[in-house]
Amino acid sequence: MTEKKEEEKGPGKVEGAETAPAKERELKGSYDTMQPTRMGGVYMPPHKVRQMQQAMLEKDDKYGPVKQKYLWEVLRKSINGIVNKVNVSNIENVILELLNENLLRGKGLLIRAIMHSQMASPNFTHVYAALISVINTKLPDHGRLLVHRYIQQFQRSFKRNNKITCMGTTKMLAHLVNQQVVHELLALELLALLLESPTEDSVEIAADFMTECGQVLSEITPAGVNAIFERFRGILHEGQIDKRVQYIIENLFAVRKNNFASHPGVIPELDLVEDDDKIVHEISLSSDLNVEPELNVFHFDPNYEKTENEWQAIKTEILGEEEERLNKKHPQGEEEAEEEQEEDKNDPNAILDFSEKDLINLRRIIYLTIMSSIDFEECTHKLLKLNIREGQELELVNMIIECCMQAGMYTRFFGLMAGRFCQLSEVYKQKFEESFYKRYETLHRLDTNKLRNLAKMYGYLLYIDAIDWKVFQCIKLTE
Repeated sequence: MTEKKEEEKGPGKVEGAETAPAKERELKGSYDTMQPTRMGGVYMPPHKVRQMQQAMLEKDDKYGPVKQKYLWEVLRKSINGIVNKVNVSNIENVILELLNENLLRGKGLLIRAIMHSQMASPNFTHVYAALISVINTKLPDHGRLLVHRYIQQFQRSFKRNNKITCMGTTKMLAHLVNQQVVHELLALELLALLLESPTEDSVEIAADFMTECGQVLSEITPAGVNAIFERFRGILHEGQIDKRVQYIIENLFAVRKNNFASHPGVIPELDLVEDDDKIVHEISLSSDLNVEPELNVFHFDPNYEKTENEWQAIKTEILGEEEERLNKKHPQGEEEAEEEQEEDKNDPNAILDFSEKDLINLRRIIYLTIMSSIDFEECTHKLLKLNIREGQELELVNMIIECCMQAGMYTRFFGLMAGRFCQLSEVYKQKFEESFYKRYETLHRLDTNKLRNLAKMYGYLLYIDAIDWKVFQCIKLTE
């Protein structure tokens, strides 16, 4: 039995020994398994991933197919992560993050990420439309491709009677009309198609579409809106559709009577593009659509470095324009305020302002920083970078407490942030304790929600020993 095993091994072969080519093949095979598959990818231990990456970077070719494919996957994950976290409050920061990625190489990835996120979360459709409206002003081809793909998706779902996909698609097209990414004639053409041979589903989709973009269409093409509502009225009078759909049409007329007040086309927080900067794509349902499906998959680029340099030049120009737009919207920045304060100190003839304008600006900056932060660590870091002067620590403490009390329900974000400040500096710990005394004296003025949020925050600070338990000496128990 032993002799047979030795014969199978062959002469000169020792168990456990591997040649260099064999290791190379194993390394390459392991890296191939690291790439995602249709089933979601294969798990690899972190040390194995680092080993694969190191082996890839040590190859002779600087940007070979393997490395380019790896960078493609990194770009895809980055774009998906950025798009998934966008909301009304952080959209400006997300746009800047997105513009730092290579959107020329990731054109198809960006469009696909937006479409998948929008279909998964239809309630955030207006946010995704605002996002693409800003990108459309910088990179119009991206906006055109998104419209082409949504029109193709609508045509397919309409032919297949897929109501859910059709409603999600038309909702996005409605908000693209609101943001003036696509011409309003597409909206009228789509409504005419849905109401040409009315069914219960097509009429419901048309009513939902008109509800979303009716306010903007009424301002741009009142004659076209009147014609569409006449068609709705005719369908209602014919009485051949279900009662439920008739109620939907009646509700649509009620919404129109109120000038679509409950369904504004663009809310102020998402009105990010000036009218002069908007680029409107004139596309119809009968246009030749070029959805460019090849952009969804990886392709080797022999001129990789040249393409990257081109994008760097474009990115520098785009980010410069974006910063200028944000400065116009928020002209009093943090750096400008600090420079003005230093100039006022150095000028002996400077006029002293006793209206507490600087204090108000500081509170505004602190509030915007807290509201725009994703987690407490990021918020603490940003607030520390404000370089708050000595004596202004109490203002920061009061703003944290006020933001906590104003929240609809208590979140651990404020307790964690307050605890971090107490642990970083003894000054902040003393200020939170002083604030405890002052707040306790005016507890009778707070409503139930504010009182609950305040109690939970201070309860957490006491639980982690961020403040001293001696604060309870101001409490006097009575019978």
